[in-house]
Amino acid sequence: MVLRVDRTMVYQECLSVSLACPVEQTIYGYYPSLGLNAFFVAIFALLALIQTGLGIYYKTYFFGSLVVAGCIAEVIGYGGRIMLNDNPYSGLGFNIQISCLIFAPSFTAAAIYVVFKSVVRTFGVAKSRIPPNWYLIIFMVCDVIALTLQGTGGGLAGSANDDQKQLDAGTDVMLAGIIFQVITMLVFIVLVIDYATRTIRSWDQVSEEAQLLSRLLLTRLFLCAMIIAILTVFTRCIYRIAEMAGGWANPIMRDEIGFTIMEGIMIVIAVLAMTICHPGYCFPAVGGRQLSKNGHQNNQPIERVEQTYEVDHMSKERKTSAH
Repeated sequence: MVLRVDRTMVYQECLSVSLACPVEQTIYGYYPSLGLNAFFVAIFALLALIQTGLGIYYKTYFFGSLVVAGCIAEVIGYGGRIMLNDNPYSGLGFNIQISCLIFAPSFTAAAIYVVFKSVVRTFGVAKSRIPPNWYLIIFMVCDVIALTLQGTGGGLAGSANDDQKQLDAGTDVMLAGIIFQVITMLVFIVLVIDYATRTIRSWDQVSEEAQLLSRLLLTRLFLCAMIIAILTVFTRCIYRIAEMAGGWANPIMRDEIGFTIMEGIMIVIAVLAMTICHPGYCFPAVGGRQLSKNGHQNNQPIERVEQTYEVDHMSKERKTSAH
């Protein structure tokens, strides 16, 4: 059977490339680069190993598990594209890469929500529109919804074979999941900007210890890494909307260079930023601990640090009153 998708002839019943079934008539229209996809498999596998080690060492288990899960999904997804390099008509390869690469960044986004909750707890909850824990609850729930939609849509599209209705349905569900994720991230970005603006404008109300932490290079690097991760994941999601909205085999979908930059490189930058500036040593509050005033890790739990700070502050006030 031959389907016409956006004026491009796509041969659905071909099993491999031949004179009757040219590579140009696959959905992507090319042999996915073996070198590029092998690179992404290697880099995400390496980042997963590093994140595992850092997560165990610094006890950032939840954050680490989310990033590692995303990296593993990326590795599997690019493995599927390597299968397509061997055979562009591989149904299994197509199913693997379309499903895994679509939802993998959802884990990276969830990791960002986890660290921002700790940022709010550290610099003060007064200027936050919602309680710190709600960032995790609300946006994680939205992430699960987006992930479910994307995974379901990818599964439907990947198993459609010559069923045009199922293919279209899968595409629509997948696109809905991506759009939902973009809206979720947009709301999150607005809340981040609002919190940062309100906190900076009332900086004198921020605790002394938080002000000291903000002057440390590690803290600033971590906050920059979080911003980079947010923007790159968001940029990737915008690209995916444009790619999927045009239908299967559209020019954007058939542009491997564009895919490599907007999908692969964007997520590499996001995960790399959160690995180089890992919260374990840049912002230990994510692991339930704090940095001391000299920039080293303080092994006391956050609650204990806060109590110590309050006692010291009260002591200073009493000494001042005595004088």
